[in-house]
Amino acid sequence: NYLNGQKLVSLHDKYPFMKSRYRIETHSVLLFVLAHFCLAFLLILLTQGIFAWVNHSLFSPMTFGETLRVILGNLHFAASGAAMSLLPFVLLMTYYLRRKHIHLCNILARIAAAIGIVFLLATNVADIPYYQWTLRRTAGDIFSYLSQNFEGGLLIGQLLKDFWYYFILFDLLLALWVIAAYRIELVNSESHKPKLWKELCRIPLLLFLVTTAIRGGWITQHKRLAPVDASRYAIQGNQALVINTPFSILRTLDN
Repeated sequence: NYLNGQKLVSLHDKYPFMKSRYRIETHSVLLFVLAHFCLAFLLILLTQGIFAWVNHSLFSPMTFGETLRVILGNLHFAASGAAMSLLPFVLLMTYYLRRKHIHLCNILARIAAAIGIVFLLATNVADIPYYQWTLRRTAGDIFSYLSQNFEGGLLIGQLLKDFWYYFILFDLLLALWVIAAYRIELVNSESHKPKLWKELCRIPLLLFLVTTAIRGGWITQHKRLAPVDASRYAIQGNQALVINTPFSILRTLDN
């Protein structure tokens, strides 16, 4: 395309990662949602790994078997934390399956996913320096600060001043999410419009999958996953390595 004799350069031409050949297109809402869930799940595990690496000297030594149990617990809690953080996004995508107001629903769903990821990254990254000061996750203290009109603001302000470089880590991880999420494109076309009975089956299936992740499973979990279940994977001094803050905050708000 040309304007006044000059060639117009689109964003897809200007930024390599935005070109169509770098993008993954799908007509399946289920795959679209699962892809976003996997990204959120990996980001929780990545921040948990950074948390453990930076604060490893503050925890008790573990045997190989204990380390494997901690990793297994991380997978369990990370799946639940990712599902809860993206729950508004999932609910909007179930409405998308009804094929009404598709464009608006798609925009709102992406905004909901972005908010969930910002919350997920902010809370888990903040825990890395916070634990060095308090030997606690922020989940237990943030509600105390709120109930006391945020009298802990001085501590948090000092943390922000001394550990400013964690903002860079947060920005890098958020940029990673934006690039990866943009590459996943949900394509809507009349030629690929699913039949009504398929749409009616996909909505309960999608809700069942996210409920399973939030609950922590059905076979080994007789009741919904809770922070106290971290004791099944690590001794008391190492339970902070298992549980993640997004899960703890959302689980506490739900009580």
